[in-house]
Amino acid sequence: MTGHLLVRNQDGDFLGHVHEMGTPGARLRFTFSFPTPGRYLAWIQYATADRIVTTPFTVDVTASEARR
Repeated sequence: MTGHLLVRNQDGDFLGHVHEMGTPGARLRFTFSFPTPGRYLAWIQYATADRIVTTPFTVDVTASEARR
């Protein structure tokens, strides 16, 4: 795998994890469905030639974007 995406909701009672299985060096693309609206904390992790990079970010999911 070329990368990980970890997602948890702000309350900490949901945790999701998916892998990106593309070719190393290519653009990472993750497919993930958020279960409910709200703020999520997320981390992308991928390997470069000599280290593992972890990048945190937040996602605000509206009702129309959440899985139904």
